[in-house]
Amino acid sequence: MRKIRYTQSMENTYSLFLVVIPGLEQLAYDELILKSNFFDTNYKTSRIVHGGIEIETTNIRDIAFFHLYLKIPTRILLRISHFRAKDFPKLFKNLLKVDWAEYIPWVIPNLQFSSSESKLFDERKILKTLHDSINGQIKAQQPKEKYKDLKWSELPTVYIRNEDDNITVSIDLTGERMDRRGKKLFTTKAPMRESIASAMIQLTINSVESSQIETATIFDPMAGSGTIIFEASEYFSENKRHFNFLEMPFFFKGQPSVKFLAKNTLPKFRQFIANDIDSEAIAALKKNLENYEGIQVNVFQSDFLASELQFPKSEKLFILTNPPYNKRIKTDLAMKDFLNLLYQQALTYRVDQISIITPMENHSPKMDGYSKKEYLNILNGGLRTKFINHRLN
Repeated sequence: MRKIRYTQSMENTYSLFLVVIPGLEQLAYDELILKSNFFDTNYKTSRIVHGGIEIETTNIRDIAFFHLYLKIPTRILLRISHFRAKDFPKLFKNLLKVDWAEYIPWVIPNLQFSSSESKLFDERKILKTLHDSINGQIKAQQPKEKYKDLKWSELPTVYIRNEDDNITVSIDLTGERMDRRGKKLFTTKAPMRESIASAMIQLTINSVESSQIETATIFDPMAGSGTIIFEASEYFSENKRHFNFLEMPFFFKGQPSVKFLAKNTLPKFRQFIANDIDSEAIAALKKNLENYEGIQVNVFQSDFLASELQFPKSEKLFILTNPPYNKRIKTDLAMKDFLNLLYQQALTYRVDQISIITPMENHSPKMDGYSKKEYLNILNGGLRTKFINHRLN
């Protein structure tokens, strides 16, 4: 097992884990590299693993940067201890060594626990041991009284992973999931998680120059409440909401700046078209639009498969959409015929790229003159789905 150093000074090596929906790890890594190029980040190592990205950094400000600018991860964990324990007394002794007041003073946290190949598998006893160690510390040396007023986005969670008696303890730095941006308040029957929409955007960005983003149009012909449109509009913008790491003494005691200046001008999608056949979806989209300043969206209500929308042409047209799966939202056609018609209609607009998300069993039609790329086994609303991207050659 790779040895990781755990310290608690400003000269730390902070060991972070960016939690990502399985199937989106590579796109999340692409986003990390892309956005890091615009800022002075200082992380030393990074690697993709199942369900996320491992990062080690000596710069505490990277914790803020990842939260403020990354859109695909759902939360970020800080690994704070690693040890061996075969019984509960040893587990308690090692948990007692963690300086909990540096992370969650006066707080008794939630627990996420996993175990394999070990006798320490009873989650209720693990939770009691964790709480006993924190309470024991508070009784022995109380945290500063002023820390009782810290504001958490939601109750902090400690993650304990036990693999063959090797215990890794992590603290959730995020609080409420990162993909809950705090703006899009109205949803439709089959809402799309924002992190998945952002992954679709990254897939589109992977094959274009940054300068082309400024003149491109994002078109979602089955827009629902507008998730893809809104994620695209703020893909390079700062996340404005509150995160739990801002309340943790290990972070704020050193008073690191959470303001970041880009080395170069950040690109920005500026032209958007949203269409949906459902009047309730269009109403939700328009209500959500009120919370996004400075975004101009051409909104249509029509059956995309049966009509041609009239809108100004742009240098690049990217269609990104989350079409019905014939499950919660039914279609009149079999899925094969529905997708065939969807792609045929997209071709009438001379689309430069089209990206969709659809259940794994669905096959995409061939598009002459386009190259195809797929990302498989993406868990979306309990369903196994895939991204399909066609790009004009």
